[in-house]
Amino acid sequence: MIFDKLIGNYILPAQHSIPKNIPLNIEEEGNSSFSNFMVSSVNGAELDTLIIRPNHLKKNSPYVVYLCGMRGSYTHKIKQYQQRAEQYGHTAICFNYTNVGNSTGEVYNEKQLINDGKAQVQRLLDLNIPANKITLYGLSLGGAIATLIVSQFQKRGLRIRLINDRSFSKLSEALPQQLQKVKPILSPLLKYFGWELNAAQAMQFINKEDIFIITSKEDQLIPYRNAALYQTMKPEMKKLYENVCYKKLTHSYKISNGIELNEPRGNGCDPESKYGVHGALLEKLIDKDKNRVIESVFKFVRS
Repeated sequence: MIFDKLIGNYILPAQHSIPKNIPLNIEEEGNSSFSNFMVSSVNGAELDTLIIRPNHLKKNSPYVVYLCGMRGSYTHKIKQYQQRAEQYGHTAICFNYTNVGNSTGEVYNEKQLINDGKAQVQRLLDLNIPANKITLYGLSLGGAIATLIVSQFQKRGLRIRLINDRSFSKLSEALPQQLQKVKPILSPLLKYFGWELNAAQAMQFINKEDIFIITSKEDQLIPYRNAALYQTMKPEMKKLYENVCYKKLTHSYKISNGIELNEPRGNGCDPESKYGVHGALLEKLIDKDKNRVIESVFKFVRS
């Protein structure tokens, strides 16, 4: 249990870097209502959760559940989530993983984080929200977790949808450069202690129409050639995406049922921005090419 937790602290450093009792930065002049409460996960964990619901949503509007990266907290991104929800017409579900911020509990393996996301989805299903109106949007570590969650629901015939934003095929492929030499040793250890996070394997069980992938050749944290989830896709799936990409977008971005970002490294707009493109989310692209990039992401959500 000690070693499991040590790995968990390394993989999810937000457990210690995100302080407790952070005041919520809610944009009062916006056109949304907010609800902050706790959602029960497994092993007694309680998840700090925020619902952002625009005031004039159309009937049967979609729901987007956001899963943060390893250093992330939804409390850093409330304004962004609110703007997206209001502009693109969906309810945003934001939460912190077990033991991050005001969320309680202990993280020993990937199952805890997967169950955190499943708890958020199940709450919506229990409210009779149709499965195809629920999309999980996961960034980096959150992308892998979201992929595993969606795979489990789709195996049950529930067409939950997935946006995987700059994530990895499996955790051992995303190890820092200094650990790559010992990957043959670390990879089986990660699997043994429950930290494999094999998103590539899970993706095989997700209907291809329900997947939207964002990837970057310039990613400084998850090397595109070796680690990116997109690189593990079967050739026929890649071909499906690439055949239509230039119909959607020109310039340095590629869109199909996914986006390839060729954005140069920047100083970023996100707490994780020291990782360049990987941590900058899509903020710089919102300013530069809003209609062509962000709208394509949320067109997928609404479809």
